[in-house]
This record gives sequence, structure tokens and C-alpha cells, in this order.
Amino acid sequence: TVQLTIREVFKKCGYKVVNLGTEIESEIQGLESFYPMEIEQSIKFDKWEMIEYLQGEMRRLELLNPDMIVVGAQSGVIPYSYSIGEPNYTLPSLAFLMGTLPQCYILTFNISDSIKYVKSTIQVLENLGKGKVILLVFSDNPKTQVGKSGIFVNKKLSEKEIANIIKKFETEIGIPTTEIISEKGKKILKKVIMSFYGKS
Repeated sequence: TVQLTIREVFKKCGYKVVNLGTEIESEIQGLESFYPMEIEQSIKFDKWEMIEYLQGEMRRLELLNPDMIVVGAQSGVIPYSYSIGEPNYTLPSLAFLMGTLPQCYILTFNISDSIKYVKSTIQVLENLGKGKVILLVFSDNPKTQVGKSGIFVNKKLSEKEIANIIKKFETEIGIPTTEIISEKGKKILKKVIMSFYGKS
């Protein structure tokens, strides 16, 4: 959603935007390249080959002479716990980031994530490469567990809930925060990215 939003916002402004997606349907959505992160759940790729492939794709996209290359990993970059096997699921995301080396990051978080976890994620992202986390984003329609049933449903957040989440994360972390779907959220996204690159 974030990738497609950036693509939409900046293409409307006349910029040439190309994307390297991670969803299997990326090409159907018109993206110029993709690496199928979802397949990692069933087929394990050698991480060095993954990095080499991504580096090659980034060079290929650069030859298209775009104003912006937008990439996006999935899942977390640090494990939630120290349980055996738990760290493995973050390796594809880390390899993806090492293969693409973004200049800046827009970090999507779940509203259930703790401030400590988000701060730790920012540390890893900024230490992994040369990029800086410039914006935190969240969904205004997150999945919420119904009691202890294990069933998740989407619950639309109210304007007050959205405002409280933004205030909490901006105050505690000091990075601009927004939900991403509304027109207001898109304007904040555009402003933050333009500011990072010294554009008005």
C-alpha cells in the first residue's frame, strides 16, 4: 500500500517513478520489477543469490533513468523474541535491504507494536545501510484480534484514535507519523519525502 501510494502521489506530480515490489501480483499492478518475498514461506532462496539478484535489478532500474526507485520489504527486520527458529523469518527482509540499500526508509508499523520495538527496528535499519527513517506510517483499518479467539477482523480507527497514535509515536520517537490512506496522509507523505531530498 505504501509503495503504491508513493508511486501514485509522485507520478501525479510528473516524476518518473519505478518500483521493485515484493508481492507476487506486483507486475499485474504495473510495477517494473519484483522479488517474490511471499515465496520465501515455502521455497528458501540462498540469501547471497537473493542479494546479487536484487543488486542486478536495482542497476537495471537505474538504467531506466527514473527520478525515484521505490522498494519495499515485508515482515520485520528484528525478531520479536529469542525463541529458537524465531530469528530466521527476518533474514529475507535483511537480505532484501542489503540488496537494495535505500537512501531513506518509510517504516510501516502495527498499532500493537511497542515503542521499544519500533525504536529497535529504526536502529537496525539506520545501521544496516546509509538510509534514514524519515516517516512512520500505519493503517487506519488495522487487523484486531477478537478477544482470545484467534480471529482477526479489520477495525476502522476513529479520527481521535488516529490522532492519539500519531501524537504518541511522534512524541516518543520524534519522527513524523501518519496513517497512509487518506488525502491528508498522502500530503504528509509527499511533504516529508520532498523535504528529505531538498525539494519544495
